[in-house]
Amino acid sequence: MLCGGSLSEELLQEEFVEMVRGVELEKAIAVGATWKEVFEGANLRRTIFCVGVYCLRVASGLWVFIAYGTYFFQQAGVADPFGMSMYTFAAGIIGTVFAIWCSYQYLGRRPMVLFGTVGAIISMFAAALGGTIAPGSPGAAKNFMAWNVIYSVVYGGFAATIAWPITAEIPSSRLRVLTLSIAAGVDYILAWYIAFCSPYFINPKALNWGKYCWLWAGSNVVTLVFFYFLLPEVKGRSLEEIDELFEKKVSVNYFATYECECSKQAHEIVTQKKSETVVTHTEVGNEKDD
Repeated sequence: MLCGGSLSEELLQEEFVEMVRGVELEKAIAVGATWKEVFEGANLRRTIFCVGVYCLRVASGLWVFIAYGTYFFQQAGVADPFGMSMYTFAAGIIGTVFAIWCSYQYLGRRPMVLFGTVGAIISMFAAALGGTIAPGSPGAAKNFMAWNVIYSVVYGGFAATIAWPITAEIPSSRLRVLTLSIAAGVDYILAWYIAFCSPYFINPKALNWGKYCWLWAGSNVVTLVFFYFLLPEVKGRSLEEIDELFEKKVSVNYFATYECECSKQAHEIVTQKKSETVVTHTEVGNEKDD
């Protein structure tokens, strides 16, 4: 019922067996998770990735537009800055809904994040360029509005939306709470720092809002490099498979194609059970015939 008929009965049985074995394994090793374990062995790689995703989401410039979007539009000379902010939010919602549909039907995590980050780089660069070449002009205002909407749809819809499930999927089950707690803590510290510095950066008498987007264009380039080399593709993977991939230190390039042992074992168990069931039915049928 939960799968909506998307899986055959055999695959559903294999997934169930794999889940049961994964739960039993977690119970066997769950002797009390500690903070130290989060930074040891394969868990260190997972922790670095989760913290990076949280921090780079803040460093994308997304929250700056959410918090100071109306002020930006006012400085750009928009007639109705608050109304334009609402239009931007609506565009972000449309982009999010479309991205969720794409992630469910077609696209994996990695293509969505990379596409959204590239879109953020282009949007920030174009907005900064317009504000630098013709600051305060009507053309710069229109340029800023257009790229702000594009940014909300492309980055807010794709990279920002898929970041939440990725950070929940990557940590191991027994260390998930500790890993996400660390990532969230670092995220709040960075968000506070950006919120504290932003009023100075957007002040027309200081860095000036028109040049502010250069900072975020650069930070999104760093984000793209991080995701390109560290972001694995986990679409369609069970939590047990993700655990095995990290334990075996599988390269990011082979995450999508690597054949996991836990999946093989689940398939063998289900096949054996089906064979035993067929044999049992055959024996019962023969007894009835006798």
